[in-house]
Order: sequence, then C-alpha cells, then structure tokens
Amino acid sequence: IEIQTSATAEEPGYDVDYWLDFCQLCQGLVDIFQVRGWDGSYTHVTGFNSTKENPYNLQFAEAFKRRGIRGLVAPVGGFGDPETMERALAEGKTDLIAMARQYIADLHFADKIKAGHPEDVTPCLRCMGKCDFPSCAVNPYYGVLKFPELFPAPTDSKRVAVLGGGPAGIRAALAAAERGHQVDLYEASDALGGQAKFSKYCDFKWNLRDYLNWMIRQTEKAPVRVLLGTRATPDRIRAEQYDALICAMGSRPR
Repeated sequence: IEIQTSATAEEPGYDVDYWLDFCQLCQGLVDIFQVRGWDGSYTHVTGFNSTKENPYNLQFAEAFKRRGIRGLVAPVGGFGDPETMERALAEGKTDLIAMARQYIADLHFADKIKAGHPEDVTPCLRCMGKCDFPSCAVNPYYGVLKFPELFPAPTDSKRVAVLGGGPAGIRAALAAAERGHQVDLYEASDALGGQAKFSKYCDFKWNLRDYLNWMIRQTEKAPVRVLLGTRATPDRIRAEQYDALICAMGSRPR
C-alpha cells in the first residue's frame, strides 16, 4: 500500500514534525510513503525552487529516515538526474525515488540507465508545461505516439540541410539523422545553442543549461556534419544540391 502525503501544508496547516508523527501512526499499515510538496509548484518543482544537486523534497525523505519510521519513503518532484538520484540512495537519504515527468521527457530513460549511458538521458526542463499528452518541451516524439502513421519509415536517404543551430535546429538535425538521412547543420555563430546559450548567465536556468549541453553532446555523437561560423547563403545551398531544407533560423527582436 502506498500513500501520497505532503510534508508541510500552507498556513494554518502543519509542519514536518506533524507529518512525521502521522507517518509513525501509519506504521504497519502503509508500505510506501510518497512525499510531495505542499502545493503544485513544490511538487512539480522548477529551476527557481529546486536544484539538480539537492531536489527540494529530498529533505523530507531525510527527516523520515532520521526518525526511523518503519516503511519506505519515496520523495517526488524534480528528480531525474541519474547521478543525483544514485547518490541520494547510496547515502541513505531515501529508500525510493518517484518521478513521472522525467519519463515523459525521455521515454527510454530506464533503458539508457540500464545500458550504462546516463549521459544520454534527455533532461526534463521542469518547465511546468502541460506534461500530459500530447505536449513536452523536450520530447517531440511524445506528441505523435498515438499517430505513428504520420511518420512512416523513410524509403531512401536524402541530403538535408538544417539552417540554424538553436534548439529547434539541433533537434531537427538529430531527428533527420536518426531516420537515416545525411545531415549538414549550419550555424552562423561560433557555437551551437541559439537563445539557449543565455542560460549560462542565470543560476535558475540550470535545467535549460543541462538541456543545451545534452543537445550538443548528442550532436557530437550523431552522424551530423556541423558547420560553425558558416552562413548558408543561397549560392552555397544551391551548389550542395540538397534534397531538403529545414529552416530554424529563429527571430530577430524589433
């Protein structure tokens, strides 16, 4: 039997000690105590109120373990980084970890962990978006799971040029390469990332920075030719005789 609990509640609610007292009363009746935040923003945490190294609700699992309550505790909210979760388990801060959004961000999360490639896990942005079907900011495949006929397997390999090395261009290049096409990714500046490059200047955008680093790593692994500092002029594109163009050149502020 598993129950969902909040370790604290908004005034005039209760505090952590009250929650721990309640959990002790449930000993022998409940097997797993899932602990969440006191409202939606602390259950579905963001980069503003939680960090990768110390997810907000982990503190309540630690308190549960210190109290010595009989049963398993499973914090939820903001978990997804394999290294952080492994460390929390190894240090005895929690027994289990509950998560849902990370599995939406990467449908193959468990497979990548078991294969020994945690660096390939697509990071969840914790963007508080509409995380139910068919929307995910970082998983374009999630929205078409029910409609495989929209994307039949390609019959032959084509030469594809992707113009723009921001998030949209990178994901388009990765998707095209994954489907067996020959891909050139053009970026006029000296680095990939587009608007996501600004994430390195704000501490609370650590999740977007992780996603940018993940995209760059995947591009380096994929059979994609990246052309940095290269403008895709009409003459160059015509000379290369591509079969298809994907324009992901972003916008310019007015």
